[in-house]
Amino acid sequence: MRHFLLGVALATAMPAAAESLPDSVGRQELLNICGSCHSAEVVLDVRKSREDWQQVIDTMRGFGAKGRKEDFDAIIDYLTNNLGPVSTINVAGPAKSAAVIEPAAAPTPSEAERK
Repeated sequence: MRHFLLGVALATAMPAAAESLPDSVGRQELLNICGSCHSAEVVLDVRKSREDWQQVIDTMRGFGAKGRKEDFDAIIDYLTNNLGPVSTINVAGPAKSAAVIEPAAAPTPSEAERK
């Protein structure tokens, strides 16, 4: 019953969030395949490289995401072009650069800490 309710909640949230996604090639495949389990909100504020999006898709396929290779290729193209690290499309606020997403570098030890 809990899985059913989660599915209903995700399906209900999908249309509102989906309206925020840029309308371009691959959007419908993203909504059809990824939207069967996730709200569009999970990608709205994320910026990843093509390789990172490929890894996400591979992971989701491992979890059982179903679709044709062409559909997954279209999704990766869509995500890279619209939600890549250099994307300038504003879907959920200012585009984030890869530097913002990456964890900050560890501070260098001060002179006192080195002794």
